[in-house]
Amino acid sequence: MRIVWMLLFAGMIAYVAWWLIYAIRKQIVYEVEMALGVGSLWAAFLAPALFEGAPALVTWPPAVSLAGKALFCLSIVLFVTAIHSLHRGGKPTSGWEHTTELTTSGIHGLVRHPMQLGGILGACAVALLNPTLVALVLSGVSIACFALATRAEDRFNVTKFGEPYRVYMQQAPAINLLAGVWAWLRARKG
Repeated sequence: MRIVWMLLFAGMIAYVAWWLIYAIRKQIVYEVEMALGVGSLWAAFLAPALFEGAPALVTWPPAVSLAGKALFCLSIVLFVTAIHSLHRGGKPTSGWEHTTELTTSGIHGLVRHPMQLGGILGACAVALLNPTLVALVLSGVSIACFALATRAEDRFNVTKFGEPYRVYMQQAPAINLLAGVWAWLRARKG
């Protein structure tokens, strides 16, 4: 089983290296930060399996583990929904993330950065599910990278889309899903 974890880890490193090289060549700061966030998240998830027997720093009650699993599921839903939303509304020129039109509907109507939010929630989930030192440190690095990516992507999108993006920034929170849902519910009522 250890060989499977090692192969998954090697595949993750190769993918993140490819993504980093691409983002650095294109000089897209938020893509570099996203790649580092994803790499840290995967490492936080996979590394403890490589270091079997690493002691947990905390022993959580079962409710906390359940919360970690719920956060992990929510992070996957956010990520998949964001990809679908970008593909449908953004008219991508290549891949799924390089859009030619501003996407403000679907999940992007609730939060501007659902992928980064999904990454942050995924990192929190890993920290709750496997509170070893390596997982906690890598989860913290991942959260920091995703948070930095939200700001860098906002700057990038203001340059790319101009005033419509500035207006969108006033309408949808960056990563606060609860505030986004609350604003959506108020708008539906009024």
